[in-house]
Amino acid sequence: ALSSLHTRLLSGSVWTPQRMVENSAGVQRIELRGWHPESRRQRVRRMLMPPRSPAEVVLPGFRQARVVMDNVHASNLWLRLGMIDLRLIEPEPMQAVYRVDENRPQTLMLQPGKPAQWLRLHLPAGRHVVTIALRDAPPDQYLSLKAYEQRGKGKKRPITLTFERTYYAATAAEPVVLNVRGPLWLRIETREGSQSHMAYRLIQPGWHRLRFQSGHGRKVAYRFFGRQLDTGALARNRQPRKLPPPPVVHAQPEPLLRFEPMPQPVRYALQDDFTLGGQEDGTWSVGLFGRRRLNAAVDRLRGAPVSSFTELDVWHRYFDATHHSYFRSQGLVRWRRSNDLVLGLTERVYLNDVALPASLRL
Repeated sequence: ALSSLHTRLLSGSVWTPQRMVENSAGVQRIELRGWHPESRRQRVRRMLMPPRSPAEVVLPGFRQARVVMDNVHASNLWLRLGMIDLRLIEPEPMQAVYRVDENRPQTLMLQPGKPAQWLRLHLPAGRHVVTIALRDAPPDQYLSLKAYEQRGKGKKRPITLTFERTYYAATAAEPVVLNVRGPLWLRIETREGSQSHMAYRLIQPGWHRLRFQSGHGRKVAYRFFGRQLDTGALARNRQPRKLPPPPVVHAQPEPLLRFEPMPQPVRYALQDDFTLGGQEDGTWSVGLFGRRRLNAAVDRLRGAPVSSFTELDVWHRYFDATHHSYFRSQGLVRWRRSNDLVLGLTERVYLNDVALPASLRL
C-alpha cells in the first residue's frame, strides 16, 4: 500500500538541475555515448530491454535528440528510427517527429508490424541541426535512433552520437558549496573516474548551504538534482495506455455432414469361440521325414551299411502353468526299404513345482 501511494505521489514530479553553486574547483565536462539514464525509474526500464548498442540513442517520450552537421559539401543523412516497447506490454503505434533547421516539423508513423524505418534527408553544404523526438508518447514507450552519413554514392558511415554532462569538481582545497532551498529531495551524483554513484538527501524547509569536499589527492565531480512538481509530466503519466480490443468471435457455419451418435445397446450377446478347457489340452504337431543314416555302431565306418527309411512323427506338448511342469510325448513309425516296420514312443517330463525341494527331469 505504501509503495503504490509513493508512486502516485511522485508521478507528477521531475528531477530538475540545481545550479546554485557558490564555489567549486572548476566545471568538468564528460562526453558519453549510448543511453545513460539518470533516474532510477529509467534505469529499471533499461534493464527490462534487450541490450542496446553504444552507437544507439534511446529517447523517452519527454526527451529529444539533435544531430548537428557542418557540411563542406552536400551529403545525405540517414536516420534509422525504431520502436522500443517493454516486454509484456501491448505495442502501440508510435509517432516520431523530425525537423531540419527551422523548417516545418515532419511526422513519421511507426507501426508494431514494422517497428523500424529508414529516413533519408538531403542536406546541402553548411551547418544543419536535425531534431528528433516523440509526439504524445504514452509511458514506457521509447524511440531508438541511429545516424549515418553518405557522401555521393559512397557507403553509409555511422555517426557517433554523443552528449555531454556538466559536473562541478571538488578537491580537498576547493570544495563544492551548493545553496538549496527546501523542502525537496536532493539527488547527488558523484563521479570519480569511470565510476558513478547516486545518493539522496531530504532537505528541510528553508535555505541550506551544503559543502562537498574530497580527500587529499582526489578529484571528485558532483551533479545535483531536486525533485519538483511538473504539471506536464503529471498529465503524461495520467494518460492510460490503450488496451488491445477483445478478439471478435464469429459464428461458425453449420457442417455439411452431421453424424448422429450410435444408440446405446439394450442387450449384450457374448460368444466364446473356444470351448472351456480347450486352451489347456496341449499342442499337437505331425512331421513326415525321409532319412538316410550311417550306422555309427560299426567299428569301421568304411563299408558300413546305410540305413534309409521314412519316418512319421507325432508330438504332443503340454505345459501345466499351475505346477510349472512341462510334458512332451512323441510317437513314431519308420518304414525301411526292407519293409521292416519300427514303432517308437518317448515321453519327457520336466517338473519344477514350487512345492518340491528340487526340479525333476525324466
